[in-house]
Amino acid sequence: MVPLSGSPFMPEIGAGDRITLRVPGSLDVSAVAGVRESIAALRAAGCERLVVDLQRVDFMDSHGLRLLIDTDREARDDGWSFAITAGGSPVERLLALTGLTRHFRRA
Repeated sequence: MVPLSGSPFMPEIGAGDRITLRVPGSLDVSAVAGVRESIAALRAAGCERLVVDLQRVDFMDSHGLRLLIDTDREARDDGWSFAITAGGSPVERLLALTGLTRHFRRA
């Protein structure tokens, strides 16, 4: 496991080789770069099955949505597994408003 020093995002190893990255608080323009860097560090360390846990996200804007779309596309293009755990109403509301409720794999 790659330590994400100084990062508020908490990776944990799950079943098999799946890694869950827990994202707390807001997933907006100010947080997206940190999440993107965390995902890149996990991928560089060999992570092939990534779940981004959004259950503790209390706000997500279009920048957060773009991050999820980009990560999903990268996973599909490069042959690795990406899923989300949404759960929170702000995330679900944005996914519903944009027609993306069923777009992402769910963990």
